[in-house]
Amino acid sequence: MKRIFYLISVVFYAMMMEAQDMYLKMETDTWSDKYTYYNYDEDWKLESIIVVYTNDTLETRLYSNDTLVKKVIGNSSRRYYYQGDSVLYFQKEPNGSYYLSHVYYLNENNEVTHDNKCNAEGNYTYTINHFWENGNCVKASYENISESHFFYNKTIVNPYYNENKYFKKSFSGSNNIFNFADFEYFTKAQIVLSSKNGYPLEVDFYSSEGYSNLLLYEYYDLTDVNDAIMDDIGELLEIRYYNLFGQEIQKPAKGFFIEKKKKKKRDDK
Repeated sequence: MKRIFYLISVVFYAMMMEAQDMYLKMETDTWSDKYTYYNYDEDWKLESIIVVYTNDTLETRLYSNDTLVKKVIGNSSRRYYYQGDSVLYFQKEPNGSYYLSHVYYLNENNEVTHDNKCNAEGNYTYTINHFWENGNCVKASYENISESHFFYNKTIVNPYYNENKYFKKSFSGSNNIFNFADFEYFTKAQIVLSSKNGYPLEVDFYSSEGYSNLLLYEYYDLTDVNDAIMDDIGELLEIRYYNLFGQEIQKPAKGFFIEKKKKKKRDDK
């Protein structure tokens, strides 16, 4: 009975881990020599994203419980407040005060259905409507005057999905990486050169404006944790504990950690 319960627990844990086992660690923009670093807490909740260009910090994005709450870009600061079915985005003025810049409206899947731009007086100046299919934004319409269309790779995950999963804006918050985007007056295209577990490792990026680039992605890969857990059940020889960065530690009293068990295989003598 205990063996059956253990097997059920192992399968359940593996299913939970399979929900996401690749966490973006760093993006390298080879054309502009720009690096984006991702920082998580011990439970793999996103805490911050730091964008660095030639050793100067360009942008800092701060998260709380995987949710974007603040951006700092140079001397400019932006704050986000969540109101259930909407997100209020405030921009900092030179005098230190904040004004309402955008109101984003969300559906039940946290996808932005329309974005109302506001002026300093709080009045709407224009609206962008977003249309979603199967977790991907397929169209954006600007005041019914111009439209953008997006086409996706059905097998490759969007590497930026995790940072946008509670505030999904356009293609950056879609489930899949886009292959082609038509912005009416210009286009963008991406070709996935290599991938792992459905996540892109190398992507060639092109724009009709004459811009091309190679994007490189590195991940914290928890796949090995799944493999260790699902190893053959045998006589337990030893147990070792590791933090989420692969460093061996003493058995923790609490928190998230990796437990590796060395077991005697059925065919071991």
